[in-house]
Amino acid sequence: MQGRIRVFVIGDSVEQADRLADIFAAAGNFVVIGVAISSDPEFRLRSADVVVVKTSRRQNRSSAERPVAKSLRAFPGRVLWLSRDAGQRRSIATDAVLPPEATTT
Repeated sequence: MQGRIRVFVIGDSVEQADRLADIFAAAGNFVVIGVAISSDPEFRLRSADVVVVKTSRRQNRSSAERPVAKSLRAFPGRVLWLSRDAGQRRSIATDAVLPPEATTT
């Protein structure tokens, strides 16, 4: 049996990140190893298999994503963005962009 996928979740707020973490934890195939907000100065991502990022702020988007982009540059795992704006994610190391309403199944 394959081990569960280790997920680190980043959201615009603690509440948003916690809701997303709860969705992944309830799915059963995932274990959430950390939660952060997008404005944090840096993230400790080394033990994650996947980083899930959900940013929905339109105003000042580039400054909110700067810490995320900096932390993801050296991250060796997979990055999944939940966003309607796929074009904005091309400059950041991203493996997939899904709409925010995507599910874990």
